Amino acid sequence: MVMRRPDIPRRGTADWKTLVSTAATEIREMSNAPCGAESCLLKDMNGYLKIRKMSDHGAKISLCRTPVVKWEGEVQEELTQLFKDAVDRKLVALEKKGVLHQCSNIILLFYDVYDYGDVEDARQAFLNVQGYKSLHSIFLATSFSDIPNRLYPDTPGRRGVFLYSRNEKWR
Repeated sequence: MVMRRPDIPRRGTADWKTLVSTAATEIREMSNAPCGAESCLLKDMNGYLKIRKMSDHGAKISLCRTPVVKWEGEVQEELTQLFKDAVDRKLVALEKKGVLHQCSNIILLFYDVYDYGDVEDARQAFLNVQGYKSLHSIFLATSFSDIPNRLYPDTPGRRGVFLYSRNEKWR
């Protein structure tokens, strides 16, 4: 279960390796636990990450998400702020490295790992974001879903949408 937005370490860091090791240990320890057993892998002021044994058949353990109920307006307000913050951070980083002056075709990719809202919520929320016109395009990839994946048929696909692009055909 992912509740709110815990600070999940970046892949490949020492903290990430510790989290993966902890998860593997907890999964082994839960193999004989009854269905419904849970283990908290990570908890901080921003939320938590837990695993839960979902079935005794095949000893399946999975990561599941318990959604927080919010009104459409609340979701869009939060998404708008998340988009604004992310765009601002990325533009500052690109400016600091001098990339914006060297390359005019930068595409910013957002990945909704928390399945925060649907594509239409994201589009509505993005209407209130400003200051991104120095980028070529901004693309949102949603969380995994049950849509087919043409490039990798054995893995789940994602929905995606360009929230902004200088190229009219991409919108």
